[in-house]
Amino acid sequence: MKKLFYCVALAVCCAACSEDPVSTPSWTNNPGTTTVVPTADFQIKVQQPLTVVLIDKSENANYYRWDFGDGNTSTQKNPTHKYKGIGVYKVTLTVTSRTGNKSSISKNVTVEAPTKCYFAGVTYKKLSVNNKYIKFKLLDDDVFTTTWVNSVYKLISTANLPYQFTLASPTLMNGLADDDWYVINVYYSNSNSGNGTKLAGFKFYTSQLLSEYPTELNWQAVDGNQISCQFIWK
Repeated sequence: MKKLFYCVALAVCCAACSEDPVSTPSWTNNPGTTTVVPTADFQIKVQQPLTVVLIDKSENANYYRWDFGDGNTSTQKNPTHKYKGIGVYKVTLTVTSRTGNKSSISKNVTVEAPTKCYFAGVTYKKLSVNNKYIKFKLLDDDVFTTTWVNSVYKLISTANLPYQFTLASPTLMNGLADDDWYVINVYYSNSNSGNGTKLAGFKFYTSQLLSEYPTELNWQAVDGNQISCQFIWK
């Protein structure tokens, strides 16, 4: 009798242990289809200028809809968004699972204006001379006294355009609010020394920098020369 009791108890124990310790799934109206319930979550990384990177941290999500709080939206998983002005914006992420269930979460992001602007370099997109040594100067509005950057000559041909000249140490542009405009002058020469001959000149204003804090400004001269300047904001 004791042997029979032990065998029955052991059989019940083994049957219980053989089952996987998982929770009982919920079911949709379609037989055999498990309902997947998502959980929305995300991380905010603020970048300058006026830019945020949104990192999805949701679970069981297959589709995404972002509302950036300024009238713009996105369906990317990890979008990058640039705001037009400073302020506090409510970012909402709504995720949907493969079975159609939804989950939403909102977080506030504070977008502040950058305080420092660095001149990072120049890209020559098109030049009206070929196989010449090219350099540029960045001047402020007092072009006779202040030179912010005076680059070295580089031998450039149309074959290697566009050519990007990146400064090893970006130049901090102090006193943006006090200056009215800046000039980029491009020079060419048959050698890699001397003053050279002015090829093109491009002007940009303080207001252009402080309106939407661009990371790049582009110009085209009458003779077809094209150039862009790169900036870093912090």
